[in-house]
Amino acid sequence: MQHDYQGTLETIDKIHHLQPNDHLILEILKTLKWMLNEYRPTIELLPFNSSIQSFTYNELNFGTSLGEGAFGTVYQGCLKGTKIAIKVLKWSGSFNEGAKKSFISEVRTLGSIRHTNLVRLLGYCIEGSKHMLVYEYVSNSSLDKWFDKDNLLDWERRMCIIIKVAQGLAHLHKCNPTIIHLDIKPQNILLDQDYIPKLADFGLAKILNGKDEDVVCAPPFFFLLVMCMNTIS
Repeated sequence: MQHDYQGTLETIDKIHHLQPNDHLILEILKTLKWMLNEYRPTIELLPFNSSIQSFTYNELNFGTSLGEGAFGTVYQGCLKGTKIAIKVLKWSGSFNEGAKKSFISEVRTLGSIRHTNLVRLLGYCIEGSKHMLVYEYVSNSSLDKWFDKDNLLDWERRMCIIIKVAQGLAHLHKCNPTIIHLDIKPQNILLDQDYIPKLADFGLAKILNGKDEDVVCAPPFFFLLVMCMNTIS
């Protein structure tokens, strides 16, 4: 069920007005409101089951191409009235039943990972030789598209992006088994409607190659940031 984010905020405001002199209640409400705003990208889920799902090709309603990367081409789609992103993978693996089960198992593992600063994997689609991953749609595209728009990405916002990218990486490093991204670049950092970053393409090297090799290593300062986040968290 989709969370009524705006309704929850309105309820908090009503209680606030009913108890204007109770400082304890006011502090609790203030904290709740902060948490709702901080974790809004996680709370506002799509209106279908939260577990990883198998979709048919026709369900995804393919639209325009959003870009192409090392692991495949991304398209905009629409699922039950909600925008989605569909990555058609550059699949070079086998097409037997064992390979299919292995692919689904890896996808389910990635789909179980939840963090505000990671792009959410919703499901997959296998249609003939095509293997596709279905993700939440992130509205403000990738970070590289904003490099020439200094008036929007001021230094405060840039620092916020750096810190939250490090938080996303730190979460991947704490997973069991640990996931090492190894391909951090502006094209893999997506920005939502509030310019909150979300890491994309984590775990795909293993799905496609069975190992985390032949990918570009992240710049050293990102690893330093992750170590700092692990230290203070």
